[in-house]
Amino acid sequence: MSFFVAFRARGGREDEEGLALIRFEEELAVEVQAADPVAYAPLGHGSLTGAVRSVCDLPAHDFRRTSPRFAYANLERNLPLLDRIIATADSLGVTSGQLALAWVLARDGVTAVPGTKRRTWLEQDVAAAGIALDDATIAGLSAAIPVGAAAGDRYAPMGMASVQE
Repeated sequence: MSFFVAFRARGGREDEEGLALIRFEEELAVEVQAADPVAYAPLGHGSLTGAVRSVCDLPAHDFRRTSPRFAYANLERNLPLLDRIIATADSLGVTSGQLALAWVLARDGVTAVPGTKRRTWLEQDVAAAGIALDDATIAGLSAAIPVGAAAGDRYAPMGMASVQE
């Protein structure tokens, strides 16, 4: 299991908090084998955290406003999937984002690369690496949210052209 965290210090400044987090990332760094699959944006650009339940939750110039997955109709169709994740997370006493990361990390050889801007979210993301999901929970999540269940492409057509499936 591999886990990297992409962190951007506020305003691009290398303030004390940003420097501490960069040192923390260096301590976590592990070698990724060339053949290992990498889960980029395993929190669905925030959609799996429960923070975005409407396009109105996004700032005016947020790139997600151009993402098909965040388009009104697709987001509405994806909310029941999110609610299933939230219900399972609540039953385990973790956040939906932590559950999503733990679910990705439970797959052999997968490297997760979540990104964040806030120390609190970084701490939650790192804590997800310590969550062990039992086979029944993994099977339940896989049945409730099968591959391909999400409505809308992850990116606009130009962005999708550069994504390896």
